[in-house]
Amino acid sequence: MRAALDPFSLLVTSLAGWMNQHQQHVIEYLMEENRVLREQIGNRRLRFSDDQRRSIGRESEDARAKAPRTGVNHRYSRNTPGVAPKIDRTEI
Repeated sequence: MRAALDPFSLLVTSLAGWMNQHQQHVIEYLMEENRVLREQIGNRRLRFSDDQRRSIGRESEDARAKAPRTGVNHRYSRNTPGVAPKIDRTEI
């Protein structure tokens, strides 16, 4: 049986807590920065250059590639066949 305060477990737990706290501070900073920037631009639409659009597109592709697969692609769900069995669907 392991001791309740195993040194390795304590180290891993404290390191995970520190990383979580650091990430939370970064998220809070970015949220506040976004709030201030949105306040400055008001209701105006953001204008991106072609290079900025490509960069954003690459980042979103990377994020989609790293996201867990759920088996459902909501983006293209309108292009999938109907949910009803083929017998119940009317032919067009």
